[in-house]
Amino acid sequence: MTISIEKFKEYYEHLDERIAESSKEDLAECARLLALNVAHYKQKYGELPLEEHMAMLSATDIDEDTATLLASGMLEMTVTLILVPGRLDEYEKLKAQGTSIH
Repeated sequence: MTISIEKFKEYYEHLDERIAESSKEDLAECARLLALNVAHYKQKYGELPLEEHMAMLSATDIDEDTATLLASGMLEMTVTLILVPGRLDEYEKLKAQGTSIH
């Protein structure tokens, strides 16, 4: 699945909205769940190239492959922030829009 840079920006803005609406507790629970996912991945497949990924976050010019990876990350965090407080209606809305989640 390739995501355009415009779609990445849309996901990024949507995530910023979710972060602004989230409580400190919800953000902490989201971080715990995403950390568990990272740990699971590392256990199965080895170390993640986190230094490369950190560089991507501060890049001013990205290609479509990088936009796809970044958008997938934004989407994962958005979905986690939606599910943590039990906002299942928002989750179902994302699925109905055809957004590729989980």
